[in-house]
Amino acid sequence: DEAHRVDRSASLAIRSQGILGDKYVEIEPGMSSEYYRPGETITDTRSAADLDSLMGSLQTAGEDLSDILASFRRVVATEDGERSLAEILENTRSLTGSLNSLVTDNQEKINRIMANLDSLSGNLNGMAAENREEIRLAIANIREVSESIRDSLPRLTEKVEGAADQVTGVISENRESVKVTIERIQRDAELLEETLESIRSIAKRIDEGEGTIGKLVNDEAAYDNLNETLEGINKTLKKADELKIQVDMKGAYLSEADDYKGWVTLDFYPAPGKFYRLELVDDPDGRRTETFKVTTTDDGTTTTTTTSQEVKFEDKFKFSLQLGRRYHDTVFRLGYIESSFGFGIDRYHLNDDLRFTFDAFDLNREVNAHLTLYAAYRFWNYFHLDLGIDDFINNRRDPNFLVGIGLSFVDEDLKYLLAGSGASSAAALD
Repeated sequence: DEAHRVDRSASLAIRSQGILGDKYVEIEPGMSSEYYRPGETITDTRSAADLDSLMGSLQTAGEDLSDILASFRRVVATEDGERSLAEILENTRSLTGSLNSLVTDNQEKINRIMANLDSLSGNLNGMAAENREEIRLAIANIREVSESIRDSLPRLTEKVEGAADQVTGVISENRESVKVTIERIQRDAELLEETLESIRSIAKRIDEGEGTIGKLVNDEAAYDNLNETLEGINKTLKKADELKIQVDMKGAYLSEADDYKGWVTLDFYPAPGKFYRLELVDDPDGRRTETFKVTTTDDGTTTTTTTSQEVKFEDKFKFSLQLGRRYHDTVFRLGYIESSFGFGIDRYHLNDDLRFTFDAFDLNREVNAHLTLYAAYRFWNYFHLDLGIDDFINNRRDPNFLVGIGLSFVDEDLKYLLAGSGASSAAALD
């Protein structure tokens, strides 16, 4: 009838009233809105406990307890067992005395702790009184959760049992693989033991001063030498960190020569405001060589002497090696400029984006000194545009108008390479 309907998610079990009581059917209702019809079979059931199995389990437990007591009797009945038991009692007595002394010595601290606990208990009581409604709601929520868990527990138990059956089947199907895996683990454990034994042997040899590492650890002189070497390496690395290398590559068109001139420049800054410049120049004029030829003719009555001059330009690279020092926005340079002695001045503006450069070199040249004046403007942080005039006091040809572009950047890899070379040289000298 409508008052005794059973929903389809309910589960049934046969229970007993006591050990020898009558049997009855226990129905745990589910959450389904569909119900069994009269005459249908309910399949969601749980087995009742078997009294014989329960008594057998109790008998087995009793036998196990008897075995444990027999084992304990055998241990205690021996002289070693009695001695161990006496030591345990003595240790217990000593521990009790120590605890008693500890409590006596710290009675005042314990009293303060108890007072603090009493104050804390009062505070907790006050908090509970102030938050009584929130605590009630929390308990109600916990009750709802527990009821939900109770309703879902039978289905969860069935799923766990099914998963356990599947795991058991997988283990049975892969029993041989599991055995092989366990044997491999045992071999690895043996290998690990051998490795640890080797490590212990090596540590013992090191401790006794054998081998290079042993001598290094036990010999103070070798240790001091190693420290000195590491300090030298640290100093070299520190210098490498302080060193800055400015790389500049540029090319320019010369109007009078109707050709291009190229520069590759490395500026080494060991400290701010001071640098060494190493530069390679590809000059279309190259090196200038002058030769003189004297010709004499005699027609019997008149002697004529003719002198001719031949100027040759060899296409060779030139180099620059200069020392530079910066004072505020002005840089002074001195040394070899394009394979001849000279000097240069640089003036910076606009946060170093605009630079005016004047170079004077080849000072004892017959056609006057080689003077160059140009401006370089930096853009996009790495590029610069050059515009100026080259060799503008040459008395044999017109000055060269210079238009060029270049790339400039600070190189980090090159300085560590040079620092490493310096460290290697220092080690070789040592």
